Amino acid sequence: MNPNELIQHYLHGVATDAEVAELDRLLASDRALRRKLIVETGIDAGLCEIERERASQPSVVVPRRSAWFSWRPLTAAAAGIVFGMFCTSVVFAYAVPRMGMDRHRVVPLFNETFEDVKAVFGRGFPNDADGWSGDFEAVVSTDGAISPKEGQHMARLAPIAGRKFCAAERIVDLAKFPLISSTESRMVEVTASFHGMDSDWADRNQIRLAAFAEAPKDVKDIWNSDSRLDQVLQHLGRTVTVKPGEHGWQTLKVSMEIPTGARSLVIHLGAGVADDAGPKTLHYIDDVRAQFVITETTP
Repeated sequence: MNPNELIQHYLHGVATDAEVAELDRLLASDRALRRKLIVETGIDAGLCEIERERASQPSVVVPRRSAWFSWRPLTAAAAGIVFGMFCTSVVFAYAVPRMGMDRHRVVPLFNETFEDVKAVFGRGFPNDADGWSGDFEAVVSTDGAISPKEGQHMARLAPIAGRKFCAAERIVDLAKFPLISSTESRMVEVTASFHGMDSDWADRNQIRLAAFAEAPKDVKDIWNSDSRLDQVLQHLGRTVTVKPGEHGWQTLKVSMEIPTGARSLVIHLGAGVADDAGPKTLHYIDDVRAQFVITETTP
């Protein structure tokens, strides 16, 4: 039996003593397998507290052969898991799901601080997934009185003629991040920091998220067409206006559920002077982060 089958037998409570012993042996020497088990069990620190509370209630008696206790305990050393005084087995990680509560796991997408000064950015809307495109002028360190939000560098955006905002965009290919089962759903969280050049004018900073059923290479034509809003599956944005004299790094965060059937996710960052009559100035972005929060709903 291969390691994946052993894990599934263990998690479903049908592993024999021999299978548990074999899984224990494999975990002791395979770090990747230990990490897989940790992800599969969705371990949360709060579970220990729940188990302590259950253990402190003498009136609660669980039969020895109940489904909840059908998991044989692995050794903490082999599993690479330290639960504390009362938590000596990954069995506790499944106490909550079997009581009808949801499990959550986080899948990072990227953490962009623009430290690669030689990075090549596309112009205009991206042609495909991964990598940034837009109104990038340069990756810079300190620029006048403006210093990076994180790390040593930041991206400088320059508006083009005839457009109010400068923008940076990225497409995520959702096919690269498949859900494990039909009981899972996912929400994307995007955080970005913005800084304007001219503090005499009000700035407007924006994060927009849009999900499409089409493949990444087909999204550009849709985005640039009049039918964009007709074809988008889910669209959400947040815009914040920064008053004159209050400039500095402004951090925005947006979360959006990814609908069923979505194949591509567009992340759009926009910045500009709020007043139509105002100047078209440089703007900076830094510390752009994105992650999926995946929820598994249990009966």
